[in-house]
Amino acid sequence: MKQTEETVITAMTDFCKAYLEQHEIARRKGLNAEDIQKEKDMVASQLEKEIQKQPQLRGITLTDDIISKLYDSHAVDVVPLLNNSKASNFNAISMYVDDQGVAKNLPVNVRGSALCSALNRPVQVMGDCWVARYYDDDDDFIRFDMTFDDLEEENPMIVLAKKLNAQSLNESNKHAAQIASSMNSVMSTKCAEGRYGCSQPAKNRCSRCKRTHYCSAAHQKEDWSFHKNHCYAPSK
Repeated sequence: MKQTEETVITAMTDFCKAYLEQHEIARRKGLNAEDIQKEKDMVASQLEKEIQKQPQLRGITLTDDIISKLYDSHAVDVVPLLNNSKASNFNAISMYVDDQGVAKNLPVNVRGSALCSALNRPVQVMGDCWVARYYDDDDDFIRFDMTFDDLEEENPMIVLAKKLNAQSLNESNKHAAQIASSMNSVMSTKCAEGRYGCSQPAKNRCSRCKRTHYCSAAHQKEDWSFHKNHCYAPSK
């Protein structure tokens, strides 16, 4: 069969999908109706979480038919270990996993999880996984053989993957910290930091710590038994 650019790009996912389909047939032979229903319930729970994360999906009703079709599908999730970018000279390393590993309660892949962790890409891998290397600059796509030597700690691509993933992880943590700080700031301007559900404007604040706000002297007095354990004058 002639290899086109499209077949080269999809070759890895097609191989993994076929493998998962074959092994899923064998796996389900050992399950009873109760086991299968539990796994379908897990699929539904995961879908509900995804729908809540994406506003454009809200309003979708998960019927039994939809859940069953998704449960019977065999999709491959791609975990980027080294993104193709200018920084990597458009070289990339990806891991391919079963996207329903959690719902199927597959065993933890210790080596796969350890590889992700070593590359500063913390992911708990469930079930079998595959790792592939390729070049992709949006014009050309080339797959390469990947050997154990390519995964050696001193391999330049592995060193680069660690560095770039660490930078990305730090940026994500900083962003999360900024969001948390903003939320705390909003909470701090609520009366008694929202502890009593008071919706009145909190125009006054504690004269000592100057952090906690109150709508009235009465609420400040009511909150004192809690607040006194956290009230410290700001350092000069």
